[in-house]
Amino acid sequence: MNNQENKLTNWIPFPRKISSDFRNGVITLSEMQVYNWLRLNANPYGITTTSLSDISIDLFKGRKSENSINKILLALKRKKCLYYKRRTGSRGSFEVRFGEFILPTGQINTLDRFFEEEDRTSDLQSGISEAEQEQSFGCECQNFNDLKSKIKSVALSLSVNTDGRAPNIDNDKENYISTSIKAKTKLSDFEPRNLDEQLCLNIASSLKERNINFMLSAFNNYGRDTLEKVWRVFKEHELKTVIKNRGAYFNSLIKRIANNENI
Repeated sequence: MNNQENKLTNWIPFPRKISSDFRNGVITLSEMQVYNWLRLNANPYGITTTSLSDISIDLFKGRKSENSINKILLALKRKKCLYYKRRTGSRGSFEVRFGEFILPTGQINTLDRFFEEEDRTSDLQSGISEAEQEQSFGCECQNFNDLKSKIKSVALSLSVNTDGRAPNIDNDKENYISTSIKAKTKLSDFEPRNLDEQLCLNIASSLKERNINFMLSAFNNYGRDTLEKVWRVFKEHELKTVIKNRGAYFNSLIKRIANNENI
């Protein structure tokens, strides 16, 4: 049997950098999954034709929204893992290009020229002379200060405490930040950055939680070992009894195990 008969005819090379980037937290699990899926579907020239809806349905069975897919692609492009032309809308198909791809000619392509061309285009489009900037700066500053004053006045008129006093905006800054951090994140929109967050996502999905916040909070409060132990106990109990409210039952187990109670 000669070498020609032994030649592989249907295979796709993957750079080892992708797995190391995932281990080091440079890319998330979802980003690695999208990268791998699209690369596997590339033609011999390293080009995949796809759409946000195709990725959502084919790879994630519709569990991730098109908005989430778009964010993943933007992150991969920003990290120069892949390239596609700037898009103004979310509909329709588009081409995704991959570097470090062995072409039919035997050459190995890169994405450098695509990013360099896009950078040059950006520089031309945003090229405003220093004179133009100086002319408009004073006017823009005045407009900004006027707008800032109006926003503050509206905020004071609308944000009234129950005792009738307007809040102190500066003193309430910490409360605003803490509130924004607590904003609930749907499971379909959550992108795990490491294996710990992936564990939280897996458990929350199994519990049919709507948001990831409770599970992340539990992980931060009790740690991975406790969370895994509670999950093992939960599954053992589930085999013996009917659990109506899975999230509440899981939460009760966490508290009992954290307090070293018998379960």
